[in-house]
Amino acid sequence: MALQNFKSLLYIVRMYATRMPEVKLEEARRFMEEIFMSVDVPEREAKAHADLLLHADSVGHNSHGMNRLKFYVNDCKNGACCPAAKPIILNETGATAWVDGCYTLGATTGNFCMDLVIRKAKKCGIGWVAAKNCTHNGMASYWAKRAECHGCIGMAFTNTQAVQVPTRSKRRALGTNPISIVAPANNNDRVLIDLATSTVAMGKIEVAAKKNESIPLGWALDSSGKPTTDSKAALKAALLMPLGGTEKNSGFKGYALAVMVEILCSALSGSNPSHKIPEWDKTSTKGPQKIGHCYAAINPTCFAPGFKDRVSELLCTWRGLTPVDPKRPVLAPGDMERMRLKVTKKRGTVFYPQRDIEILKELAERMPEVKLEEVRRFMEEILMAVDVPEREAKAHADLLLYADSVGHKSHGLNRLRNYVNDCKTGACCPAATPTILNETEATAWVDAGHSLGATTGNFCMDLAIKKANKCGVGWVSAKNCTHNGMAGYWAMQAERQGFIGLTFTNSPPVLVPTRSKERALGTNPIAMAAPGTNGDQLGVDLATSTVALGKIEVFAQKNEPIPLGWALDPDGHATTDAKAAVKAGLLMPLGGEEKNGGFKGYALAVMVEVLCSGLSGSSPSHKIPQWNQTDSKNRLNLGQCYVAINPECFAPGFPDRLSEYLDTLRNLEPADPTRPVIVPGDKARERLKSTQERGTVVYPQKELDDMTELAEQYQVRPLQVV
Repeated sequence: MALQNFKSLLYIVRMYATRMPEVKLEEARRFMEEIFMSVDVPEREAKAHADLLLHADSVGHNSHGMNRLKFYVNDCKNGACCPAAKPIILNETGATAWVDGCYTLGATTGNFCMDLVIRKAKKCGIGWVAAKNCTHNGMASYWAKRAECHGCIGMAFTNTQAVQVPTRSKRRALGTNPISIVAPANNNDRVLIDLATSTVAMGKIEVAAKKNESIPLGWALDSSGKPTTDSKAALKAALLMPLGGTEKNSGFKGYALAVMVEILCSALSGSNPSHKIPEWDKTSTKGPQKIGHCYAAINPTCFAPGFKDRVSELLCTWRGLTPVDPKRPVLAPGDMERMRLKVTKKRGTVFYPQRDIEILKELAERMPEVKLEEVRRFMEEILMAVDVPEREAKAHADLLLYADSVGHKSHGLNRLRNYVNDCKTGACCPAATPTILNETEATAWVDAGHSLGATTGNFCMDLAIKKANKCGVGWVSAKNCTHNGMAGYWAMQAERQGFIGLTFTNSPPVLVPTRSKERALGTNPIAMAAPGTNGDQLGVDLATSTVALGKIEVFAQKNEPIPLGWALDPDGHATTDAKAAVKAGLLMPLGGEEKNGGFKGYALAVMVEVLCSGLSGSSPSHKIPQWNQTDSKNRLNLGQCYVAINPECFAPGFPDRLSEYLDTLRNLEPADPTRPVIVPGDKARERLKSTQERGTVVYPQKELDDMTELAEQYQVRPLQVV
């Protein structure tokens, strides 16, 4: 088919999309295949890429379907894409591969890399591939689902051209950097997560501008770098805000997620970082995009038996929750896409709706001072007073003191009483040692034996690092765990040895799935750390809820309202009444309400749940007792995941690229000159340095009073305040 005909047909497609009408599936497929072959795409690759785009349109992700066709065609015409090329493996271990995409069409790279990770997962338990010199690979979950069809958990990440503004900056430096994970359940059921790390797509703002409507605060910045509700000003500036919006509303979490994807894609593969990727419509003058892709597959059979059963049970639990609106039942991530696909296939036509996306929030706190060594002494003595062996007591004190030192007070000294109670009641077995239940070269399934959190964390991360040293990646999943403190502490252990570290854990239910009025998920944190040069590092550590309950309690004590999107009232409605929110104890997911992208925070919590309880055979969040209700017959039985990735198995120069990338972000012009742009982990590192120089750590008086009572109870010398 001639390109002249292509232009006229594309006009018709645009007209159809504007009117939201229908085109027969096979007609859409034929059209795309012929267009690709008209620009010298081999027939096999043309069919594969048409399948990719048509799938996106069929499940309602129209931003990644037919409307992207002209970009792929332009790439083939101007040489930014080499449609007849084949990807090649540059370096390989049993579980990993570093691939050169050779500027092939996205579907060619995706099929090559996903086939490779599936093969490795079946042999080693996990397959991890990072690819450089890639072009756009379409809808991320299309690739993750490939692994799910083989009984594996599939994961796909990619960086993209810069459209997103890092927190505190007024210049774009990150792409929408999507995250996708698909996990199999029984009877062809599945969890399917596919989300961008920006609050909304630019198309959403374009629609509002055409209608002369305002946009919610938190979607975009204006040309001066200020958050705006003016859709036309936002469209002109084209500065998308990260998931969560402004910093005070936890936009730094969306920023952190985008950076995490950037590291896994550009830094690991040696591809262009987002800020160096040319805009897709300018590749003819600025050259190929050189995008980085990351594909992974995890074989659940290498871990706790019955993975599909547990995922199915989780799905049934979430779908069975009481909805706020009886007409709108609670959905699991992926349900909407599956329903749309079913309707599309039954109808035999495809249409092009717009997508909604999200907002998230969180604030920080400050408190008073005690010498570091005094805090360490006190925690060690208290733990040993409840029969914790000295070595484990010291390790756990280090874990808690680190959290306090970097300002994560919710995971430090104030958790000591919980750990003590666990040891006293038998909910924790402080002298226990974790054991390996099943092991491959790159994976391990571990029974933590209800050991103390630091015992489990040290055992599992040491094991993951050892495997990564040998195979390039180590993935350890553990059941029968107790609380392991601050997730970032364990990721940092891998980072200090030159590895990328990832940590996940599920937790007791406090988070309400989108459309439900019952809690069924934990805060389910995500942590990632990666090494740069000269001590520089990336440190991502975030919960998947908008804020912690303690944050709401502070507002209630002050009789102040909370922002909408933090929590529900007892009737299941989003509320600004802090006291009603505390009474209900129903936290909303990162992003808040469904219309503001809260379903993405819900999806992230589900992702962690699948990787932790699903993979390890531990209790899912909705079956985990609250921490103050545990004993020897009612243990937490948390599921935890510890991962180490060896950058040396991929593109040489990872630390240099990471530091260059982090400095690029830090040097962006800030929206407020008094508040420079920072990267995830900078604030924690600054606090740690300040704490170590000062030699003291701060606590509220109420917490110190509680520790005094604990000291009297166990006849330990109380904390001495400076």
